[in-house]
Amino acid sequence: MISLTIRSKQHEGDTMLHTRIKIDGKAKWINLQLPVNIKKWQEVSTSLQKQTNYLYKLGYSQKIADIEFAIKDLRQRNCLTEEAINEAIQNTVLVEKRERIKKQDDLKRYISDKQNKSVKTWIKDYIAKIESGEARTYDGKRYAANTIRIWKQFLRIFLNFCKTTNDFCWEQINQSLANKYMSYLEEEGFAKSVADRYINCFKTLIIIAEREDIHDNYKAKGMFRHASVKEHEMTTAIYLTKDELEGLYNMELDGLDEEVRDAFLVACYTGQRHSDFSQLKTSCFDTIFDGRVVIKKVQTKTTTQVVIPILDNKLKNILEKYNYKVPEITDQVMNRHLKSIGKKLSHTVKSLGKDVQTILTKDEREAEAKKKKIFRYDEDGNVIKYKWELIVTHTGRRTCATNMYLSKKYTTREMMLVTGHKKEENFMKYIKLGLDEEAHKLAMLSDGEMF
Repeated sequence: MISLTIRSKQHEGDTMLHTRIKIDGKAKWINLQLPVNIKKWQEVSTSLQKQTNYLYKLGYSQKIADIEFAIKDLRQRNCLTEEAINEAIQNTVLVEKRERIKKQDDLKRYISDKQNKSVKTWIKDYIAKIESGEARTYDGKRYAANTIRIWKQFLRIFLNFCKTTNDFCWEQINQSLANKYMSYLEEEGFAKSVADRYINCFKTLIIIAEREDIHDNYKAKGMFRHASVKEHEMTTAIYLTKDELEGLYNMELDGLDEEVRDAFLVACYTGQRHSDFSQLKTSCFDTIFDGRVVIKKVQTKTTTQVVIPILDNKLKNILEKYNYKVPEITDQVMNRHLKSIGKKLSHTVKSLGKDVQTILTKDEREAEAKKKKIFRYDEDGNVIKYKWELIVTHTGRRTCATNMYLSKKYTTREMMLVTGHKKEENFMKYIKLGLDEEAHKLAMLSDGEMF
């Protein structure tokens, strides 16, 4: 057995065992990389038996024997160098430590891989990146505030869904899981149009994760079908007629009601979303070659550039009233005040007080179930509301599109240049004609002869 000793001048703590080996005629101290307690070693070094027992308890006996064997082997092969001895010690003494480190690294990698494969974990992280601006749209733009709000709503719904199922990875997204997700949205009472939005959100994230090589489950995106949304299953979207707009424009209002009314009329005469018309300011207005004032705006949601001429003198009057800076009022505040204003206006503009068949939103159904709010129904059991109850900020965009369409002054392309729509199919969804109006349109086209 090789002789063992310590070389520390300290009297407490730990130090390494050493041995002395003659290499090329010179004695060299070799660090065995085996720590021992200084006090304890001093106690046992007086007796070979105590020393042997102490080393055995530390688990060093076999390691020291292996080192001794390696040194003898190196000497027999004439390969005995300090570097070769140290390598042999490393391979003998540190093998367990290396295995332990490797197991820890493997465990960390396993946990990391599991988290990366967890759809829930990845989606939470990605939506956080959307909110911070680290994740961007396909063309490198930051997501609009309204879009971020929708992603956060989706995340809340998705996390609630995850509570109903075991945590799943990308490879486990199959038709069964997709059906379970779609059934969950139905059972939660979301309108089909809303459910369709949350289905699209999930599908979009699956595609993004695939594009970023997070998974290779190429079939996953095809598992989700769009909710088939029929007209009678949607909350009724209205528009205001020319007479209703005239009455609204001429109302005597003041304070916040006046600002809400004026901002809403800007939407009705420009066809812009709340995120766009509420942000109009002096820098958005320009004069073109013929001296006409136009609105130049990059739409927040789609980043589409629109150039909108001021087509109505009422819009011009409103803009001049505010020195071409539209009052900036939140969507929620506007919706609340618009209903109050609409109710007042219905006393003189009777069409705003007519009954309109619609459906209740999820929140409204819950409110009715808890008897917090009672809704009206017609004799066939359909939900009915006064027309003024259905006015929201987005009504302005529909009002613009529909009235331009009814005027027959503009081509579809010209109207789309105002609203910023790129597809005619999507633009036509904003044309909100009632059955009476459709019948009138057909009658006018017939000119007294059907064929």
